[in-house]
This record gives sequence, structure tokens and C-alpha cells, in this order.
Amino acid sequence: MRCGRKPGLHLSRHLRFCPEKLTSRMKHSKLYIQLLSRGVFMSDTQELFVKCLYFSANRLSRLMNRFAEEEFAPTGLSPSYAFLLMTVYEKPGLTQKELSENLHITPSTSTRFIDKLELKKFVVRKNEGKLVRIYLTDQGEQIQETIRQCWKNLYKRYAEILGPETAREITKDIHFANETLNQK
Repeated sequence: MRCGRKPGLHLSRHLRFCPEKLTSRMKHSKLYIQLLSRGVFMSDTQELFVKCLYFSANRLSRLMNRFAEEEFAPTGLSPSYAFLLMTVYEKPGLTQKELSENLHITPSTSTRFIDKLELKKFVVRKNEGKLVRIYLTDQGEQIQETIRQCWKNLYKRYAEILGPETAREITKDIHFANETLNQK
């Protein structure tokens, strides 16, 4: 089937429907790279996925999780455990409920995290009347600088790719979406 350019059809739309017409020179052009990065050359299914918040958010989550796992590897902890330790460092004596609310995780998940960190001697539970409060051990305090450096490295990694302003804006937009959707 012949691919003809329709009158008034923008070049990017024409190329989208006729990718076989691209020359090697065109594929290395700035315009082609910009169009490719904007998802101009996609199948109909891919186009649907790009417009789907669920798919895009999960894809981003998997990618960020991979980046975070790599950056937090020096701690020997998963990023989730490291964030729990940072939270307890900032707010010593949190209850499990407060910790769950701060990290936006379920109480059963925080129990599992605390159990594991207690086994590794990073945190300790202390009974205070009816409440059980979580505190860092000396080992938990000593690892804080490494955790902070890993967090900075994670930010640098994605900010170098996205640009610092875009990284901040995306983070702010995702936070806003989380807060707004969580109210419903």
C-alpha cells in the first residue's frame, strides 16, 4: 500500500503512519529524536498505555524502584527499610501506627519491616504503657549518613536524566495526585 502525505497533515503525523519512509539521515535528525521521545511512533496499544495513568504510574514505579535498589545497595537494605530508618531517626519514639501513617503503608507492612530491622539490630521496640514505641539502635544511627548519601545519589541520578526542574515538578505533581486520589 502506498503511503502518501495528505494535504495539511503535519509532518509528524505523516511520519507516524509511514515510518518505513524514514531515511537513515532522518532517523538521526533532531526532529526525529524529539518526535520519538514524544511517542509519535507508536502502535495504537502503546498510545493507549501512554494515556493511561495506571500503566504510566506502574511503569514509572518499576523504573524508580530499580534506580532506588541500585542506589541503596551500599546500605544492604531495601529503600523501603532505609526510609523507615530515616523516619524513626527524624521522629524517635514513633508508634507503629504513626510510622505507618508517615510512610503511607499498612500496619501489617510496618510490623514486617520493624521485625526485620529489629533482627538486623537497627531498631528496638520499647513498651511505654499501652504503647510500643520504635527507636533506633546505635547501629541504626550510624547508618544514617550512608542512607542520606544514597538518597542524594538517587535524586542526582533521576535529576540528571530529567533535569532538576522537571524532577521537582514531576515529584510535586505525583504527590498532588496521590493526595487528591487518596481523599476519594
